[in-house]
Amino acid sequence: MHAVVNAFRWVDLEDREPDASRDDAHELLEIYVGTDIGHGQDRFQVEVVTPKALARCLEERPIMLGVHYLIVREFNPSAVERHLKSVIESIEASTWEGVANIVDRIAEWEFGPDLAELS
Repeated sequence: MHAVVNAFRWVDLEDREPDASRDDAHELLEIYVGTDIGHGQDRFQVEVVTPKALARCLEERPIMLGVHYLIVREFNPSAVERHLKSVIESIEASTWEGVANIVDRIAEWEFGPDLAELS
């Protein structure tokens, strides 16, 4: 079975437009993924961050694990969505859990292990 991206949701952009500075962005993206044989969908989350915003994060926390972060030179939601859709929809496994575990390497699966306590 193959992964299928059903929807994207920019959590912090629902109530506002992106900031004018596209090189200084840190936004949470939810990705809703199912399969081509239809087993519903689960939520995955990734933090999309530019180098300038990442530098600001490192001022607060000098050491960070880069798990479930997508680093982009310039914040462009449609380009991010196109890229992630292409990558995720290339994933194939024999079970939903196999698909979800591979997607979890990119974006945090709502039912995956909690890695936040490691960082």
